[in-house]
Amino acid sequence: MIRNFLYLDSQKLRSVSSQLFEGVADYVLHSKKERTEEAEQQKGPITSGRVLGDIFAKETSSSEMRFLEDHAYSIFEERVAGLDLVEDSVSSGFSALSQKTFFKITDNLRINDVGATNQLLDKFNEIGEAFARISLMTGGDLSGGKQMSDNDIKKIAIGLGMHMDPKLLKSMRSLISFGLSDVIEASFVTGGHLFTAPLKRDFLRETAEMILYKFSRVTQQKFSMLGIVTQRGGVLESSDPLPDVKDAEGVKMAMRTLSLHMRTVEQVFLGPLSNELVVDPIAIYTTV
Repeated sequence: MIRNFLYLDSQKLRSVSSQLFEGVADYVLHSKKERTEEAEQQKGPITSGRVLGDIFAKETSSSEMRFLEDHAYSIFEERVAGLDLVEDSVSSGFSALSQKTFFKITDNLRINDVGATNQLLDKFNEIGEAFARISLMTGGDLSGGKQMSDNDIKKIAIGLGMHMDPKLLKSMRSLISFGLSDVIEASFVTGGHLFTAPLKRDFLRETAEMILYKFSRVTQQKFSMLGIVTQRGGVLESSDPLPDVKDAEGVKMAMRTLSLHMRTVEQVFLGPLSNELVVDPIAIYTTV
């Protein structure tokens, strides 16, 4: 099986592999110098630990190291599957309630670039009016839109659903920025459950713009994501009343109390849905 990686968190791969195989040599991912070392310790029952040690200790360049990481991931996934540590969505007995260490979800991938969404909100009305003006041009006549006033163009944009109250757009942007900043979110819907994963831009194999251009925001191809579940929707929260900030003892306790109130606001607007599982992703890829 050949994997075409969209995302690979090499730091997390190194961490879990070093614990799993007990003999992986320490390494530096982005070393520019050529260095070869050997992993001297091998405690595992198979030779995979030694292979991973060799992979992680040979560095020639960032690009070459990336190819070695791809092979290291293949060894890692094969190993955790062999140890029955993975709850796989393509298995007949798949359960979102499983307590296995890793979840592997395979389905159509949805990509949400929050930064791009914020940019859209900033320019939503401007884009809507531009679309309305362009839509008036017929038969290659570039003068059609110019004959209408800006107010008329605005009315057309409103009629097309492409113009909203500026204050509403600003409020939407504030809430999204508060909770999600500029994160890129990958999500899968399978078996009646929503699996979402925040992605680190540094570990994307291409820019977000290029990924969206190639695969679209909802991919036609099936992708697989392997990671660790960190939150589950529907979990009951504590019913204890929150302390008042003004009653806090000292500045340090006031900051801690304020953090609790911030969490409440975040849960209201951005907490996991009842059918949602949040995943800390190690890799996302499609197979060819």
